[in-house]
Amino acid sequence: MEPERRTDHRRPLRTPVTIVAPGKGAREGKTLDLSLSGLSVVVREPLAVHDQCALRLLLPVGGKRCSVDARATVVYCVCSGMDGFRLGLRFGTMSNEAAALIARYMNG
Repeated sequence: MEPERRTDHRRPLRTPVTIVAPGKGAREGKTLDLSLSGLSVVVREPLAVHDQCALRLLLPVGGKRCSVDARATVVYCVCSGMDGFRLGLRFGTMSNEAAALIARYMNG
């Protein structure tokens, strides 16, 4: 098993996520946890390490479910048994509004 690389605090999050990688189509999944620098998700079909993707998730903030769009890079992909594949995604480009929503959720 690889050593833990994330230094940011993680917070559990179970919400639907859509991940789109160029040339590979969309993958629907569920988030497992979130940090300021990325998230962990489970999807049915794998993506390759270093794949660039766009993602959209619904984040519960202030009693509402807010849509968050961001770019991300796959940092790991491992088989997760019957659930499919667990992906580690590191955030890339996102709007200031998306970053603020993630920060609010993490501080919630």
